[in-house]
Amino acid sequence: ANVLQVRNNYYLFDAGEGVQRSLMFTAIKPTRIVAVFITHLHGDHYFGLFGLLTSMALHGRKLPLTIVAPKSLRSIVEACVCDEGTSFPFQLLWVDSFDSTSEYVYEDNNVAVRSFDLEHRIPTRGYLLAEKEHPYNLDGDRLQSDGLRGAIVGQLKLGHDVIEDGQQYLAKDYIVGRNIARSFAYCTDTIYLEQLAAVLKDVTLLYHEATFLDADKASAIRTKHTTALEAGRLARLSNAKQLVISHFSARYESLEVLLKEAQQEQKNTFLAKEGAVFEVPLIKEVF
Repeated sequence: ANVLQVRNNYYLFDAGEGVQRSLMFTAIKPTRIVAVFITHLHGDHYFGLFGLLTSMALHGRKLPLTIVAPKSLRSIVEACVCDEGTSFPFQLLWVDSFDSTSEYVYEDNNVAVRSFDLEHRIPTRGYLLAEKEHPYNLDGDRLQSDGLRGAIVGQLKLGHDVIEDGQQYLAKDYIVGRNIARSFAYCTDTIYLEQLAAVLKDVTLLYHEATFLDADKASAIRTKHTTALEAGRLARLSNAKQLVISHFSARYESLEVLLKEAQQEQKNTFLAKEGAVFEVPLIKEVF
């Protein structure tokens, strides 16, 4: 399970068993998770969803929760967490992750999320989350000099010109830059798919499984997983700025060997360990 924070919202990617316990050791409040994205229906990717939803209900959640997942998950969840003849105390908004009728499987004021095919032993989808454009940064000294505040400043931040009391204020006269929108890709479980480099082009942070070392590539092919070297190669080919690898086989006593292998292709690679936090800093574009 992985939680992504974008501005004030949290997004959960997969929900393995124990996810709610893990959240207890963080500052993340489950009631602030606005959407859940499930890649596929192997138990280690969704068994924690039942307890998480129940805890949300017990803590008085009222806001709807969007769940993007293979469509058969809905009947499984409803059978496990809903009493017969009753409805859940908050609304669950279900989205089929394999639905190709819309460009996005999820969208809110902060992000837009696409899904794409991965290749595993059962149907699996990956996710590409793109942050929406930030408001413009304005020249604070000029705003103060012109006595501008409140709603006028809000419109200028959006790039809109404003007319107030017969006076026109042009956004271009106040804009000094903007924070560049970031992106996040989530790819697990899957074999190595080099064609994803085009889908993931220039992604800010790539999360990709790296179950095996390349010396054990035969096992990766047989079980439809990826090697650390392949994960690093995909990061390089897609020009990913950061790579986080995960889903490690228990056969390896040290994860450092997997990390070093991935770093042969993408130096800016990190291990996804329990409780690890990775920050994607804002980069300011100056005009």
